[in-house]
Amino acid sequence: MKLLAALLGVVAVTSLPAVAEHQLGLSRGDYDFRWVESARRDQLNLAFPLDLPDGKYTLVEESGTLDQDGLQYAYREEAERFALTYQRTQGQVAYSGLSQGDIFFADELNDFKRSATRYDIHNIEAEYGANFEVDYIKPYAALFGGYQRRQRDILPISSNPGLAEVIRYYYWGVKLEAELFKVYGLGVTLGADLFHTTEEKQDASQLAQDGSLSERKVFALERMYGLNYYAALHYDFMERYRLALQHKTGEAHLRRSVSYELGIAQPKSDQDTTSTQLALSVRF
Repeated sequence: MKLLAALLGVVAVTSLPAVAEHQLGLSRGDYDFRWVESARRDQLNLAFPLDLPDGKYTLVEESGTLDQDGLQYAYREEAERFALTYQRTQGQVAYSGLSQGDIFFADELNDFKRSATRYDIHNIEAEYGANFEVDYIKPYAALFGGYQRRQRDILPISSNPGLAEVIRYYYWGVKLEAELFKVYGLGVTLGADLFHTTEEKQDASQLAQDGSLSERKVFALERMYGLNYYAALHYDFMERYRLALQHKTGEAHLRRSVSYELGIAQPKSDQDTTSTQLALSVRF
């Protein structure tokens, strides 16, 4: 299977031993997360009479650190590699907002309501790629795709109800990385990946003070796209073990999504993330 190599117009490594190799790994780390929702004045649905000048308004900002755990299985034969990864990201971040969805409930400008948001994110991803023969470095290119389910519970805000959301989407992307050097088992890898969602659905219900939920509303979201950069320091030891420290930073963007039938909207949203992961894997 040299399809990926042919598509990229390069030659896959053929000097590697033709021996199948399996790899199993575990990872754990921190996931610094920032989510910002914004809208223009003409896009706001005012809960109270309020004379706002034209312009762009930050409606919601969430920021904090979540816990992230991962499990990966990989299979390699010659230069080609297939991997399947599961990740769970969960925790609570600080919430500061002027609105709930597109409902502007603040009674004056900059009257941000403070609360917290709980996240529980499940992600499963498949990847197929190959290493390629070039001088001095060891490049790797891959295609990947996956599914994410994101539970987002904004806790009740003062006298206002909270919001319980479930966002589900499939995505695909491309990845390119290179191992810059490796000396006595110690190496450094740099890489980047670009992704785009293909289908996105959101369930939304109001969350009351007593934890009860209102009638659920379901509508389609616009597609999200994003870019990540990462660097990894890894050390191979005892012939088949690898310990790696990876630092990854990225951004993603979601265009404003409107359901005219239901009369609700998800404002334009921007996401910034930074994660630091420690991973241990074994080959067999």
